[in-house]
Amino acid sequence: WMKDKLIWNSTQYPALTVDRPLSSKHFGTAEGRCSVLASRGAETILLSRDDQGDFGRLNIVGCSNTTVFVSGHIQHLHLWGCKHVTVVAVCVRAATTMVQCERVSLHVCTRVLRLEAVVHCHAHAWCEVAPVVSGKCAAVTLGPLNVLYSGMRGVVEAMGLDWADKEATTWAFPTVCRAPEKIGKKGFGLTILTPESYRAVLFPEREEITDSDPLFAPGVFSSVHHRKRQDMQELREMLKEMPPEAVRKLLQSMDGRFQSWLLQTGRANCMEQLEQVLVVGQSAVSLGVPDAS
Repeated sequence: WMKDKLIWNSTQYPALTVDRPLSSKHFGTAEGRCSVLASRGAETILLSRDDQGDFGRLNIVGCSNTTVFVSGHIQHLHLWGCKHVTVVAVCVRAATTMVQCERVSLHVCTRVLRLEAVVHCHAHAWCEVAPVVSGKCAAVTLGPLNVLYSGMRGVVEAMGLDWADKEATTWAFPTVCRAPEKIGKKGFGLTILTPESYRAVLFPEREEITDSDPLFAPGVFSSVHHRKRQDMQELREMLKEMPPEAVRKLLQSMDGRFQSWLLQTGRANCMEQLEQVLVVGQSAVSLGVPDAS
């Protein structure tokens, strides 16, 4: 019975890779330039510069309870010593590393991904080669890129990729230098995300996403996202047929649960800061990101 219930990783995620060698042509040229976000706490940071390679190397060090969105192109992205942090970076031309972090959620399109000594961390990534998991890791989850961003096709082109490359599943076959440890009786050392657990992350922007195929992720995951959108549309149609008073009570209940979730997860402050950023139309003052060239 147990043998019949087992599903092997190679069966669930066929080994589809980018059929070409790594090329330095699209790695950018911003050598020597370095931006640093250090010791940030309870902030929402939006970095949206248009110059390719404008950030050069972006180091996020010692931050906590912080959300960082980066739409500009980056040469190298490095996270170190962060806790309860979410990073969404749509274009990293070379390598992304995450070291000694705890409860960090990383969403990135990158060439190379390396995780070292991380605990309870999630990495949703498109990467050209298999990600490397090393050091004393525990409770690590790997999944495909899940960012909804209006300029995603431009990012793919800038990195020298084809839209068909989204089917690559290199993220599901990591090179593990040391087996991640379990946390608790029910914890898992290394988990590969299943399609049913796939959730998209929306990049904050004014532009509306009109692309019918906006996710740079394998089709089996994109189809799950489309199905959930259809379910939501059906729910809206059902609401139109309900009596106004019933709709009002239902919406009040939903709003109450949403507000409670914002407070419990600490997302209320994130929502307020994002609203300020989008109203002002600037990147949180460029956030005073120092240039350590």
